[in-house]
Amino acid sequence: ATFAEGKKDIRELRVHHLFTGKKQDLQTAFKRYDGAEMNDKWEVVDGAMHLKGKGGGTIITYNQYGDFELTLEWKISKNGNSGIIFRTQQGDKRSYFTGPEIQVIDNTYVGKGNVKLKKAQKAGSLYDLVAADPTAAKPVGQWNKAKIRLKNNQLTHWLNGKKVIDIKMHSDKWNKLVANSKFSKWKKFGKMKKGHIAFQDHGDEVWFRNITVEVLD
Repeated sequence: ATFAEGKKDIRELRVHHLFTGKKQDLQTAFKRYDGAEMNDKWEVVDGAMHLKGKGGGTIITYNQYGDFELTLEWKISKNGNSGIIFRTQQGDKRSYFTGPEIQVIDNTYVGKGNVKLKKAQKAGSLYDLVAADPTAAKPVGQWNKAKIRLKNNQLTHWLNGKKVIDIKMHSDKWNKLVANSKFSKWKKFGKMKKGHIAFQDHGDEVWFRNITVEVLD
């Protein structure tokens, strides 16, 4: 084999096709964050991993990842809210106590008391820290393509081909953003060198498909 072919073989071994549309993928690649048994609130429909609504629980990958590139597609329901959380560790009440979150949401979302979204709460944002361009997300009912890359603390997120997040974790800028956010009270937030990738149950209907992780470390 040529050097290039050899590298390609190694790379393929480092690519994890977590969800390819099969029911067994959901059963073998994921587990509940809270340790409870998986239930039928998470199902596989038309090649997508579908959360019917509240009660499925946040699910996480069995494997843990440090540096990685995650690609997937997501679709959200009307006024729906979810998230993709990375480098999270079990043992806390919420997965986002340790893991930063890429926001999955309907950008027209209105919360209790007619509260509308802040900039860093819109789709594709690094939740409560860095705002994504709100025009990058597609409307409710349409599939969004996401690529999330974390390498040597450089976090980059492309949403539908548009770079919407590019920040160095643990830089002065990062530390200031965290200090001025709700995450400042959780001392382990963003500090994990590796962890699970989580798909959040926020009580709303959401779909994910074509989930692949490439190991970069």
